[in-house]
Amino acid sequence: MYNKADGEDSQGQLYTFDRDLLMKDAFVDWHPYKHPTYGDIEIGGFKKTYTRLHPGFLLESDAHRNMAFSVFHAYNTPKLVVGEIEVKDIGGGLKQVTAVVSNDRIILPTLVRM
Repeated sequence: MYNKADGEDSQGQLYTFDRDLLMKDAFVDWHPYKHPTYGDIEIGGFKKTYTRLHPGFLLESDAHRNMAFSVFHAYNTPKLVVGEIEVKDIGGGLKQVTAVVSNDRIILPTLVRM
């Protein structure tokens, strides 16, 4: 997101990105707090989800990229095609069926004779 190779350090980039694009939504100003066990402390800083999740305005591009991968992956999953079928009467009301099944897609191409 602001990956600048020169100048600003990575910590500074976090503050700049929060200020310029998130309107300071990712940072809680430090303020005093009376903790029941530890007494007077200060709480604040970056929210824990700031660097773990993309901001909401990037959701559309994330969803599009995820959808494109899912459609591409689904297209390349096995597509089984039943080719030649041979039926042979073996007597007693039973039939022997031989079929050639092949996979016409990329993932796990096979040719199986059953």
